[in-house]
Amino acid sequence: GRAIFIAPRELTLDTGRASRYLRNSCREKGEWMIKSDLVERVMGATDLPKPKATDAVNALFEGMKSALLRGDRIELRGFGVFQVKDRKRGIGRNPKTGEAVALSGKYVPHFKPGKDLRERVNASRHRPIKN
Repeated sequence: GRAIFIAPRELTLDTGRASRYLRNSCREKGEWMIKSDLVERVMGATDLPKPKATDAVNALFEGMKSALLRGDRIELRGFGVFQVKDRKRGIGRNPKTGEAVALSGKYVPHFKPGKDLRERVNASRHRPIKN
């Protein structure tokens, strides 16, 4: 889902401070993970020094990027599938004017979570029912 952030009034004018506040407060709550967090996890799981763990994470992402650029499908059992999909061209509408706009086709990366991941994520979330 989308992350919604409303900055305290004193932070809204200074975008740098607001983005740092957002980044730090969300990371403290565990709402997102960034590459350096993955490096820390690799370091903890393998006892690799930070430069080697960083190289390992970067190599993984570079390998995945290369495979997707070749049009290959990346299937990670229990996690999901990454692949490139063809988004067809068509006609869209300008929401402001209602005018028809020609949309060109393009390729987009797509991730489909595996059944195990999907079930574990859903089981870990306890969302209140909205009235």
